[in-house]
This record gives sequence, C-alpha cells and structure tokens, in this order.
Amino acid sequence: MIQNNVLDIAIQIAKRIGATAPTTIEDEADTSAQRILGQINNELEFLVEEYDWQVLRKTASFTTDGSASYDLNTIAPGFSAFNSFKLWDYTNQRTSSGLTPDEAQANAVWNNATIYRNFIIRDNEIYFVPNLSATENRTFGFEYDSEYPTKDASDVLKQYANLNTDIPLFPAKIIIRGAIYRWKAEQGQIYTEEKHDYLLMLEKLKNRDKDKKVIVQGSPSRSEYGNIPDTGVGL
Repeated sequence: MIQNNVLDIAIQIAKRIGATAPTTIEDEADTSAQRILGQINNELEFLVEEYDWQVLRKTASFTTDGSASYDLNTIAPGFSAFNSFKLWDYTNQRTSSGLTPDEAQANAVWNNATIYRNFIIRDNEIYFVPNLSATENRTFGFEYDSEYPTKDASDVLKQYANLNTDIPLFPAKIIIRGAIYRWKAEQGQIYTEEKHDYLLMLEKLKNRDKDKKVIVQGSPSRSEYGNIPDTGVGL
C-alpha cells in the first residue's frame, strides 16, 4: 500500500475544498494549514474508534532490568489492550500468563520463585510475580492493540500528526474523504453526497480488513450503517 505523508494529504484536501495548498503543516501561524491538520487528526481519531483495524495490531518487546514495574505506554506506544493475555519469554522460550488480583497476591505471599514468571497489570504497568531481578535479564514480547494511528519518518508511533513527514497508518483516500465531508458540515454546506461516498468507502475498507470486531452484547454499534432500530424489530 502506498503511504502518503501528512503534507501530501493536506495538499489534496486543500485542493478539493478550494483552499490554498499548504507548503508546510508545521507552521503554527498558518491557520488554514492548521485547520486542515486538525481535520486530518480528527479523522484519524474517528477511524481508531470505529473498528479494530489490523494495522493497529503491533508487537512490543522489552528487557527486564530489576525495576518494580514496566510502563506499557513506554514499551508499547498507544497501548490499548493485549491481543492475548500472555507475555512471551524470549530468553527462556516460555510463556508468562496474566494473573487475577487474588492469584497475584497468593504468589506474593508464598513467594513462588519459579522460571514461570507471571504478571499482573495495574495502572497501565506490568508487575511480575514474583518480581524479576536485574541479573535475570529476560526479554519479553507481546502483541497488542495500539491507539496511535500515525508514525514518524523513523517508524515510531505517534498519537497525533504534526510534522510534514508523518505518515498515517490508514489509506490517504479515506482520510481525505472524511476530512472533506466534515469540513463541509462545519461550514454549513451540503455534504450529503460526500458523506455517502465516505461511508461506502469505510465499509469497503472494513470488509477488506477481514477480521471483524466481535460485538459484545449490550455495547453500542458505532457504525453509521447497520444500527438496530429502536422499534419495529420482530422476534
């Protein structure tokens, strides 16, 4: 997939809404460019919340150093959730499983020192039970869902785009369509056709992503297509 940087996307949006194409989005004094950048970031936020995209599934790894805990936001940028409740112990070629609070307390009380180190998450940090010493020097890895939809030129994930060379993880065409229809809506212009085209493209991208989100009973459906009506549903 061709990945366009933020400046390229901003130029396309400007051309299609009849605005002056920016030469940079890094100049905070350029209000027109900053508004377009804001629309791009708004659209990226919406896409993250709309669906569990494969492109947001990332792998992280870290090496223990004897610390009491390890910050998930540091080792896994944009961490939202584990894809599985396991850490992979690369050093010993084993797995470490997540504990319930009671299981973690039991391990702490009985000091079950074992090669099978388990872990618990508190305050978005990983705590090993029993704690690992710096001399053990183990490397762990895991897969997780990220909420960061952008990366910089060095492939480091970012929450918001703010540099010309930043690259969104989503296709440029959906970002451009979304930004245009939302811009028109803000301006009080007719945007029905643009929104319709955008939603069709969004559904095609979801279908192409294959692995659908599991809908939990009782949770709302955020898609603007397929919402269940309040009345008229037969059983």
